Amino acid sequence: MITEKITFKNEMSERQHKQIKRFLEDAFGSLDIDSTLNLCSLSKAEAQEIIENGSVLKSQLQKLTVKLLKENAIIDKRFGKAIREFEITVPFNYNHYEQMEEFCKKNNHMPYFKHDVNHIDQNNCLQLGKTYKACILPILDTVTNEDCMIFLRKQNAVLLGEHGAFLVWSLKPEQFPKNEWTCSFTEEDSLENESDYYRLCNIHAKLDGNFEFNLGAYNDDWEEGNFILCFYDQVIKN
Repeated sequence: MITEKITFKNEMSERQHKQIKRFLEDAFGSLDIDSTLNLCSLSKAEAQEIIENGSVLKSQLQKLTVKLLKENAIIDKRFGKAIREFEITVPFNYNHYEQMEEFCKKNNHMPYFKHDVNHIDQNNCLQLGKTYKACILPILDTVTNEDCMIFLRKQNAVLLGEHGAFLVWSLKPEQFPKNEWTCSFTEEDSLENESDYYRLCNIHAKLDGNFEFNLGAYNDDWEEGNFILCFYDQVIKN
């Protein structure tokens, strides 16, 4: 019987796993336990409490280690760790243009949609039936769009642009952070429209449940409080 394990292209390799494991073993192995205990200056009662709650302490140490590893693994400290992680599958009957038209009608953006229809037609890279891993990352400091593109490329992200954003809106709109703007990036050569103006898809999830759509200028900066919608390919291993 063949079993399938789903992983993602940007997951660490087996070699990296072993290297980090060795690092942790060395770190904990070289820890001066006696000095650490002396610094605590524990009373007999406090020491006994720790002994009786050893399993809890062990679990807390594990969680702290995970937290420290994630904090030190951030590629660019101007971007935070994902606030949402989910899978999304492109339905076989998915029609991007119908979904986008529905969104624009519902949110009174049809004139904007028609104006930028040439831009929209240029980047249709969603594959019907394909499942992507998606996540939403917070921006923690002012960054340019080029900063964001470099960050995404380092993570081997798939740049689905407005197609990815409207797929999430049509299937899992609750994933968008409320009262904030979320941008979905695409390749620069897909962004030029009839007015030679580079645009990026932004979606604003309002507190009342409605959504707003905008095509922002590529040379604009992003500030703290905005978010990036990221997509990653899945790899199926037998």
